[in-house]
Amino acid sequence: MIEEELGGDHLNIRSEKIDKWIYCLLVIMGLTGCISDTFCRNIVRVIFILSIVRIGLSWRQVKLYSWEIYKPFAIVMGLFTLILLLSAAAGGHFSQGIMGNTFWYNFCNMFLLFIVGMCIHSKQQILRIVEAIMLSVFVSDLYMYWQIYQGMNRASGFFREDVLIMMGMIFSMILPISLIMILNKKDFTHHHKLYILVFTASFFGLLFNGTRGVWVALLIVLPCILLSYVKNKKRLIAVVLLLCALFSAVFVLVPRVHERVISVGDMQEQSHAERVRIWQGTLDMIKEHPVLGVGLGSFSDQYQHKYILGEAKERNISHAHNNFLQMLGENGIVGLLAFCGMFGYIFYWSWCNRRNVFAAMILAITSIFIIYGFVDYPYAVNGAMRLYWLMLALAIKAVSITEK
Repeated sequence: MIEEELGGDHLNIRSEKIDKWIYCLLVIMGLTGCISDTFCRNIVRVIFILSIVRIGLSWRQVKLYSWEIYKPFAIVMGLFTLILLLSAAAGGHFSQGIMGNTFWYNFCNMFLLFIVGMCIHSKQQILRIVEAIMLSVFVSDLYMYWQIYQGMNRASGFFREDVLIMMGMIFSMILPISLIMILNKKDFTHHHKLYILVFTASFFGLLFNGTRGVWVALLIVLPCILLSYVKNKKRLIAVVLLLCALFSAVFVLVPRVHERVISVGDMQEQSHAERVRIWQGTLDMIKEHPVLGVGLGSFSDQYQHKYILGEAKERNISHAHNNFLQMLGENGIVGLLAFCGMFGYIFYWSWCNRRNVFAAMILAITSIFIIYGFVDYPYAVNGAMRLYWLMLALAIKAVSITEK
């Protein structure tokens, strides 16, 4: 009996060490998230392996605080994954579908919810990870300013120029997160100046990045955050005027931003006109494959060879530039319902727990994800979605600690 207890204590010590390693790796992932996507992918792999070792060492002691919180997430995510697998099999390209980046990386990153739930144990750890993410974004902001100074038309940060949407999506999350932290000074007493600095730097960074869909989504969500948290009308007006002044200064002084803003409502602009053509072709695809779609991972091949419009100028298209049409085209009505069910539940959960500041962050960034998803396919931006799943994991853990 004594030997069993000693053995159990020894395993617990090992598990605690692994928890610390995973926490440190999550901090490193936060610090490098805007600098090297490849490095972060490798960190996720190491975290995944360590979590398996952690479970193997003490599987009887593995606990997720407030399992009733995690269970619905496991159900909606599991159902969504099963339907995507069914779609991949029905489309006849099963291995191509499941090994594609969008499915595989989102599937792996979803497990961060349960890894964080198992290995992170305090709000202090959660806050340190979020602050690490903010530092990474700030470093990227500075590099983007340098890119604009060097004459780059749209700044992409440390990512390739052909994935400008990556930083755009990261800004779509970091701006509402930092704003909520600024407005909740009582909950975030330390490093308050850091949050203000990151918000300001990222505000300009997003303008230089030029992701217009994110601009529109933030234009809807940020005022809602201000209305929710700023009760003093004079203070609210002052904040709004300050943001307008900052935007106006960039709008007037930076011609590239001026041109980009003016083009937002121009439906004759090539990018907008081409999106409409892509959507029309995708609707034709949906009409012929309404239930399970053309199959997971088959959209690009099917669209380019069968459904692309004759007048389309951009011929090498890999997705529908719309979350919902992409799901319908690839996975049919069944896949769309599962996709909406998963993110619908995330929205519902965050709304119900919005008094918790971390849940409020998820409510904001999920709203932006849904709005932006009408004009692009952000679900396929793996680096940014990794940040989304990590923030969701941290929010669920924060709520479960509070309830505990």
